[in-house]
Amino acid sequence: MTEQIINIDRMEQAVALFGTFDENIKLIQNEYMVSVVCRGSELKVTGEIENVAKAAKVIDSLLALINRGEALSDQNVRYCMSLVNEGNEQRIEQLAGDCICITSKGRPVKPKTLGQKKYCNAIKKNTITLGIGPADTIVFEDTPDAIVTASAAGFLTCALEVPGSAHQDFESLRNVADAALVSWDVVYS
Repeated sequence: MTEQIINIDRMEQAVALFGTFDENIKLIQNEYMVSVVCRGSELKVTGEIENVAKAAKVIDSLLALINRGEALSDQNVRYCMSLVNEGNEQRIEQLAGDCICITSKGRPVKPKTLGQKKYCNAIKKNTITLGIGPADTIVFEDTPDAIVTASAAGFLTCALEVPGSAHQDFESLRNVADAALVSWDVVYS
């Protein structure tokens, strides 16, 4: 067992860090099997050495977000923990700040993950940015198994005929796909 002390500058930081009914700290305690106790301006993290180190990194990262004006939620606490577990805790501070707009209810819209941050940066840097998910993607395949797999994942599918292929049964492909492409001039749907 080991313990690590983390100093807190203001009590408001501790209140934000712990969250409503201590929900944020409980997530950290349960994830890393540590005990976190606040005494005055100090947080004491107790547990196994590796777990204490990870929990302290998460707490330091969350305090950095709080200092930048971010409100903590279950989502960003869990995301910080996942980044620390992957060894990417230095990237957490990239999330703070970027407010895209304010909703009609006065809430800021901002990226909550590094992927969303990357997407927002692409929007800022480029005239046209396409955001394509499974609902907007067509998978082109030449085997029935691949078409069934893509369909099960929610993608639209298009069977491709491979001219001269001895092992391809194009009619069976057409039966399982949403569309079929014989050539760029002939499309069956």
